[in-house]
Amino acid sequence: MRHPFRLLPTTLLILAGALVVVPAATLAGPTGITAAKTQSLTEPAVRALIAEVVAASKARDVEHLGRLLAADCSIVFAGTNPDAVQLGALSKAEYLARLTDGYTALSDLQSYDYQATDVRVHLNAAGTQAIVDADIAEHLTFNDHELVTHSHEASVVELRDGSPKLVRVTGTVTGTSR
Repeated sequence: MRHPFRLLPTTLLILAGALVVVPAATLAGPTGITAAKTQSLTEPAVRALIAEVVAASKARDVEHLGRLLAADCSIVFAGTNPDAVQLGALSKAEYLARLTDGYTALSDLQSYDYQATDVRVHLNAAGTQAIVDADIAEHLTFNDHELVTHSHEASVVELRDGSPKLVRVTGTVTGTSR
């Protein structure tokens, strides 16, 4: 019998793909957070947006996540496990399409949770760019089987037209447990 989590190659995109991101924000969106226009990035603003991304990821709200990405955003996910799906750079549109397909394929999940821990924000001196490193854990239950995927994500955020946007995400899946 196949393991229930070996459904589609896009499963990995869900497990490692609901980004930890970084731009500035104030409260409003699906969890009360909406990106605000600003002249420079600040650490509190970056951390506020991380909360927005985590909430949108938990809600599997692809449209909201898409609003946090720059038009030219590049997303790369790889795995340390030889069986993991290895992806080259994806454009914003490609990433969002795969994420949507993956969420659709796993619409019958019994539970899903997304957590970002050990979040580190590094701002450049000009306040125009931030590098955010975070450890991600995604927990899901499908057909009474639990899966936890761990990844490390490094994200670059820049101000675009006065608003912070994610311009690059590099994620490495570091392990899974069942």
